[in-house]
Amino acid sequence: HQMFRLTQEMLANIFTHAKVERVTMHVYEEDDLVMLNFTYQSSWMRIPLITRLHGRGTFIIKERMRLLDAKYKKYYEDGYKHEIIYFPQQG
Repeated sequence: HQMFRLTQEMLANIFTHAKVERVTMHVYEEDDLVMLNFTYQSSWMRIPLITRLHGRGTFIIKERMRLLDAKYKKYYEDGYKHEIIYFPQQG
């Protein structure tokens, strides 16, 4: 449930604030972690959404991450932004 709501809010924030038309999302396992990788192009935005915004959506994202014991990282590659949220597998 927490992962679904976190994903829903991340996508809403990206589409609303990064002004993109397309987001690719990959969900995979790596070293006993669940990885959520949100990839998109946005030429006007240099600061990742999760650290840039301070509204209701970002509060929800950070709270869901806290409940999942999740971490965040980002990187840029070939003109694409990758925002990755990862957390230990549950159960």
